[in-house]
Amino acid sequence: LLSCNVFDLEFETDCIGPSTMDSAKDDVMNSPHPHRPAGGRLAALLGLLLPAVPTLAAECPPALEPATFEWEQFVVDPVIDNSQTQQWIQTQPGGNPRTRAQTRSHVQTKIDLKFQYQTDKLSGVTCAYLKKAKFLFAIDELRVFIPDRFKPGTCQFTTLETHEREHVALSRAALQEAAPQIEQEMRRAVQEVKPIPSEDKQKAGQAIGQPLAALLKTQKEAFNARHNARQKTIDTPQNYAVVEGYCPSW
Repeated sequence: LLSCNVFDLEFETDCIGPSTMDSAKDDVMNSPHPHRPAGGRLAALLGLLLPAVPTLAAECPPALEPATFEWEQFVVDPVIDNSQTQQWIQTQPGGNPRTRAQTRSHVQTKIDLKFQYQTDKLSGVTCAYLKKAKFLFAIDELRVFIPDRFKPGTCQFTTLETHEREHVALSRAALQEAAPQIEQEMRRAVQEVKPIPSEDKQKAGQAIGQPLAALLKTQKEAFNARHNARQKTIDTPQNYAVVEGYCPSW
């Protein structure tokens, strides 16, 4: 005889990565984000879980049907912020005394898991089954900061906005290119999840969810590294000199 109940568990992480428009004489690029190589299978991540989940000698029967997989991704439209001073922009992460404008991007990842717990009334063994896994991978903020001393319609404002919109386009392209592979990795990981016998339902759910969260975090860090590398292709002293040459003064 089996009794069942459902339990929801969410994991959420995020990161911030700025891109900047600096003076042509500045050779300092955006600060790199920590990066660990992407990839690896779910089994390799199970060893990261501490403390160990208390288990019983009995094994869980396989799930009658695979867990439902859902994937969501999006990139928001950019917001132009012309309310901050040049000094404020320069003090933001990734800025420096020669920074002229900056685009701040915010990457959000989220996992929403639903479990089903089945308890054998005779043996008392409770098994945790993953029933549904929903993943979010999105750039949910793109804010372009242009100093308030440059008003819309001026050469300086238009030039800086054009450059920062190039950063926005690179961010959008980076996610569109990376998302299919990340989705594939997470789908494969969900398919590899096995039911876990445990006397503690909370710990059993975490034992299933934490490796998925760790894998998504690894994928996000790899995306950040590729994203930042792409942004730096237009953040060069040579390109800054060309951009600043469009206006007679700064």
